[in-house]
Amino acid sequence: MPINISPPLSPARYTPLPLSTVSPTPGGWMHSQLTAQLHGLCGKKWLGGGPYPGHVENSSWVGGAGYDGLEEAYTYWLNGALPLSILLQDDDNGGLLLEEIEYGIDYIFDMARENDGWLGPKINDSPWSSFRFCTAITTYIDAFDSTPTGAAADITTDPKRTKRAKRAVLTMFQHASSLLEYLKSSPLAPGSWEHARWVELLEAYGFLMSSKHWSASDQGQQDVVVNLLTVAQQQGFDWLAWLESNESNPFVNSSDSSIRGWFPSNTADSDAIGENRWLPTVDRQWTHGVNLAQALQVYALLYRLDSMKDTTWLDRGRDAFDRVMDLHGQSTGVFTADENLAGREANRGTETCAVVELMNSAFNSFSISGDVRYLDQVELVAYNALPAAFFNGTMWSLNYYQ
Repeated sequence: MPINISPPLSPARYTPLPLSTVSPTPGGWMHSQLTAQLHGLCGKKWLGGGPYPGHVENSSWVGGAGYDGLEEAYTYWLNGALPLSILLQDDDNGGLLLEEIEYGIDYIFDMARENDGWLGPKINDSPWSSFRFCTAITTYIDAFDSTPTGAAADITTDPKRTKRAKRAVLTMFQHASSLLEYLKSSPLAPGSWEHARWVELLEAYGFLMSSKHWSASDQGQQDVVVNLLTVAQQQGFDWLAWLESNESNPFVNSSDSSIRGWFPSNTADSDAIGENRWLPTVDRQWTHGVNLAQALQVYALLYRLDSMKDTTWLDRGRDAFDRVMDLHGQSTGVFTADENLAGREANRGTETCAVVELMNSAFNSFSISGDVRYLDQVELVAYNALPAAFFNGTMWSLNYYQ
């Protein structure tokens, strides 16, 4: 899959408005959903409070004791809680949540300064949780250090937030340097989460490369980011070859040519992979629903980064998306993944994490390609699969599978 990553990026067909320049209409459906999220598990920082810290306060990302061997939960929470608090910052609770998030961000930046730019904890030598932090923090940069146009140009940004957003940009550049050196000595390990989720780096640093901050940075900073993304796509799992493989055109592992397999086309093969009965030929990480949902945007992201500016990237991305849905899709707009692909059986579900990652990939694919079918997919999932995650609409409970 190696490509020549070279700026400038191919232009995206559509660019979303900065979150700080838009707000949901009070009394509308979107406002009610976001308000329920704010007053539910997300806004309450995953049941934190009192003498018993929740997963957010207890995360080692913000100085807590930690609670598992990955520490990705804080950054994934941040990826949703941060835009939520920005959209509802005029609500007292939304404004308070944003201030609490900013307190944590400042702590993370201070720790990165003391650790040569490294973001967050390094648990069991895994850099994975830092990938998602980078995608999350781009939301803050986009909201508070952008240049609004049109009707949004009258909005005044808090200077403290503008300063913090600029610090976020600098920290992303510094982390790129630190992470690049780390990957040179500790490559992404096959079978690990970071090996499968390297696409998060494409999304985060692709944002940075398409922002005003890229032209304002020096050549050395730019070279570090390009080298980081080049190393990540060389070391990371080859999603393109996997998604396009079949029995007559098998996937061949780039690091071990004896390992061959193909993307599953039915429930029986999918279950065998999910239960690791195809090891070492196929790893269940390759059909893990969240990994796959996130990876589907890789074609659009690589199209922007590829020096050849080849539009066939977008055609291949559409074909891959359609293939996954044809073989494993459900009427709700998502594919089966409980937690791995499971064919089209009506009694199989989908992990909620895969639902939101699929929406994100479809939206990014639309923004870059302009193909409105991706937007149709987002709408279908948003009105069908996503609400199924919450039993009663209060968002105080979460259905893991739906």
